[in-house]
Amino acid sequence: MAIRAWGVFDLATVCAPVTPASAIRDTLIGIPEIEQVFLEPEGERGISVLVVIDKKDYPTQRRIFEKEIEIGDSFPAMEISFSLVIRDGRPLRDVVSPRGTVLFAREALAHKSGAY
Repeated sequence: MAIRAWGVFDLATVCAPVTPASAIRDTLIGIPEIEQVFLEPEGERGISVLVVIDKKDYPTQRRIFEKEIEIGDSFPAMEISFSLVIRDGRPLRDVVSPRGTVLFAREALAHKSGAY
């Protein structure tokens, strides 16, 4: 029986597929002013994304809008609608009723905002 050494190309490469949810999370989590993101399916090919920030800040809003365009360009076959909620220091539950799944929440901010 011959013994053969393993090579790099003998190992199977397993990669998780990029889903819209993971792409949205990975893209938006890089903006530290975003406190929470909620995701809800809309119809067969649509997604509704709710982004929560605390204060109105135009440079932050611009960065968020640029990322929204980037996300939309990555999934041209999907209808992705974004909503931005500015809490202005109020508990989130007093501003809007979030729907869907929490895509991410910065824990300290999420508790402070009254989302939980």
